[in-house]
Amino acid sequence: MPRVTPTKHYYRYQFLRVAWLEFPKLYALLPLDAQRQVHEFYRPSEELTKNELVTHIKALNNTKPTLVHQVGKHVRIMKEVFRRISKELGVPPPEWHGAMGSAVQHVNSSPANMETKDGRQYTISALARPEVNIQLLARALIELARRQSEDYDSR
Repeated sequence: MPRVTPTKHYYRYQFLRVAWLEFPKLYALLPLDAQRQVHEFYRPSEELTKNELVTHIKALNNTKPTLVHQVGKHVRIMKEVFRRISKELGVPPPEWHGAMGSAVQHVNSSPANMETKDGRQYTISALARPEVNIQLLARALIELARRQSEDYDSR
């Protein structure tokens, strides 16, 4: 299998960056572990130059040599779904990038669909963030401690 060139890695990064910033629902197609691997490898939440990305990938390949293959599979899934949906919408290939928003609106990212009494369907899927939001985590821990304290005091 041919190696992925730095230029191809950068094209993948650009696709993933636009998806992360504009249409994160595309990431929700993947399980959480796969999303985290994509974030670790390509860092789409950060604005990187080609040289920064290549340097990062070289460092990762030394510590996690199998990650490139795993992430490659995840990116192929995302791109294939994007291509298929764009094609079904009748968007010509040169305009796929601009049509990303309308394409991902038609994606069911999870089989866990719920239907309301009035017949509307909702799909729930998780989206992994590349970094932990410390403020939200702290608030959650404070709230948990407060509730446990109330439970303990009511005994």
